[in-house]
Amino acid sequence: YRVGIISQPDWKDENSINVFGEPRLGFLVCAGNMDSMVNHYSVSKKRRSKDFYTPGGVMGKRPDHATVVYGNLIRRTYPHKPVIIGGIEASLRRMAHYDYWDDTLKRSVLLDAQADLLSFGMGERSMVAIADALNSGIPVKDITFIPGTVYKSKSLDGLNGDYIVLPSYTELKADRLAYARSFYIQYTNTDPFSGKVLCEPYPDGYVIQNPMSRPLSQEEMDAVYALPYMRSTEACYINKTFVEALGYTLPEVLTWDFVWEVSEAAMAKDADGNFLINGQKVMIPFIYKSTDNMMIQMLKQRDAGYSESSGKIEIFNDTTKELLLTIAEHAGTRAFSTFKISSYPANFLNAGQCIFAVDSTAGATWMGTNAPLLDISADKVVDFETVVMTIPQFDPENQKMISQGPSVCVFNKADTQEVLASWLFAQYLLTNDVQIAYAETEGYVPVTLKAQETPEYQDYLSRIGEDNNTHYDIKILASELLLEHTDDTFVTPVFNGSASLRDAAGQMIENVTKSMRRKETVDDAYISKLYDDVTSLYRLNLEGTGAEANARQELGPLPKTSVILLSSLAAAWVLIAVYFCITKLRKKR
Repeated sequence: YRVGIISQPDWKDENSINVFGEPRLGFLVCAGNMDSMVNHYSVSKKRRSKDFYTPGGVMGKRPDHATVVYGNLIRRTYPHKPVIIGGIEASLRRMAHYDYWDDTLKRSVLLDAQADLLSFGMGERSMVAIADALNSGIPVKDITFIPGTVYKSKSLDGLNGDYIVLPSYTELKADRLAYARSFYIQYTNTDPFSGKVLCEPYPDGYVIQNPMSRPLSQEEMDAVYALPYMRSTEACYINKTFVEALGYTLPEVLTWDFVWEVSEAAMAKDADGNFLINGQKVMIPFIYKSTDNMMIQMLKQRDAGYSESSGKIEIFNDTTKELLLTIAEHAGTRAFSTFKISSYPANFLNAGQCIFAVDSTAGATWMGTNAPLLDISADKVVDFETVVMTIPQFDPENQKMISQGPSVCVFNKADTQEVLASWLFAQYLLTNDVQIAYAETEGYVPVTLKAQETPEYQDYLSRIGEDNNTHYDIKILASELLLEHTDDTFVTPVFNGSASLRDAAGQMIENVTKSMRRKETVDDAYISKLYDDVTSLYRLNLEGTGAEANARQELGPLPKTSVILLSSLAAAWVLIAVYFCITKLRKKR
C-alpha cells in the first residue's frame, strides 16, 4: 500500500489535508509520538515553551486534543471517507476516560473525533488488516472483526461468543465507583489470548472494543527491531584521472563490463615490470571491500536467487557459478582483489595503486587525494580526480544496491526496565540532533525523512567542498548519491541463519580469488566442491535453517565412545565425592 504523510497539517485551513487529494482507502489519523495534551502542558497545567516532537522545537504546530481536531477536520472535508484513528493519544482514550486538563469525564475519542475505527496498542497487525479489508471492498461500518480495534454499533446483535457490557457512560458520569469498576474490567481484559470483547453503552449506541492484537512473532519482531537508525550503501570511488589516461570515458552509469575492461587495460607493464598507468610496481585496478555485499548485489541485479524470507537458501545456482567464473578470470590476471586479501581499498586508491575502490558511502572520509582520514603516510598520496558513482550494474536502466548501516535491536529480556531503557536509547538515537551529528561526522545518511529534510542537514549538504573535514566534497557526494538512489536500494531477508548465509556468499568470492592467485584451476568441478565446502562450513545444510531453526534439532543417539567417556567422568566424580565424605568423617573422629 502507498501511504502519503501530511505532517502536522494546519487545522485552521481545510485545504491543508488536500495536498494529496482524496485517498483511495481512507485517512489514518495520529496525534504524534506523545499525547498532545501531555506534549503541550506540564502537570501544573502550564503551557510548555518547546515542542520536542516538532522541528526546531516550535510550539503551536499541533492543536490540543489533536486526534479529535484532525478527525473533525477530515470529516468536514471528506464526509464519506473512512477515518481510522490510532496512536498513543487515541489508544489511551479509546473508552470513556477522565481528562485531567478539563477535569471532566469524556466520551470515547472514537465518538468525539467522528472516526469510523480506532486502532489501539501496537498496530502493526491491525493496520494491515484494516487496509486489506477496505481494499477488498468491505464497507468500513462492517469492519468489526479485527483484533486491536474499537468500533461503533447501534446494537449488540452482531456479537458472537463472550462479551462484557461495561457500565454506561451515563452511569460513569454519575458514579465514580462505577468508573473504577469499569476501569478494572478493562485492565483485566488486556491479554490478547484471554481478553473478552468489551461494550460501553451510550445513549445512541455502543462503543465496542475487540481483544488486543496478538504480539508479533520472533521473526516479525526481528524484522521490526533490526531496522537501521543510520543508512548507507556501497559506492565506487574512482580515479578518473587514470580512467581517462587509459583512453576511456566514464559512462553515466557504471557497468561491470566497463570496470572489468578498464581494469584489464590497467595491467599493462613496461620492460622493467612497472605498470604503465602509474609507474609503480603495484597496481590492483579493482578492489572490493565487502565480498558479501558484492555477491548479494550481483545476484539481485541478475534477478537470481539468494534466499527467501522463510529461510530457504537459493544461492547455489547457475548464475552464482557464472559470476564466480567471471571473477576468477579477472582475479587470475591480478586485475581484481578483495579487502581480506589485499587490505583497505582506500589505501591503494590514494596511493595511485587502484582505479575502482568499492566501499561504504560511510567510508568516504578515507577516499581521495584530500581525504581527511588517511591510513598511509601523506607522502604516498598521489594527486588525482576522484569521482563517486554507484556500484557497477548489469542493467543501467534498473539499478540495484544494498541498503546497510548500524542497526539497533531491543531484546526481550526479563528485566522490563532494561527493555524500556533500551527502547528509550533507540528513540534517542533517532532524534534529529543525533542523526545529523553522526551523518556529518561519518558520512551516513539519516534514516528518517524528518532528519533529512531539516534546515540543518540541508545546510550541511549545501556547503559541499567548503573544507576538507566536515564538508569534505567526496563525503557529501557519497551521501547525495544515496539520497538520489534510495528507491534503488534493497535489504536481504533476516532469518535464523541469514548471517551465516551472508558470510558464505562472500567466502565463495574470497576462495575463488585466492585459488586463482595460487594458480589453481577454477572450473565447474571446483565450483561444485566449493558449494559443498561452504555449505558444510557455514552449516547451511541443517534442517530448519531459517524459520524452523528455532526448533531443537534431532541429532540421534550419542556414539558409544561418547557414552563411555561421559560414564567414566560421572563415575570419577562419584568416587571423588565418596573420598571427600570419608576424609571428612575421619577428621571428625
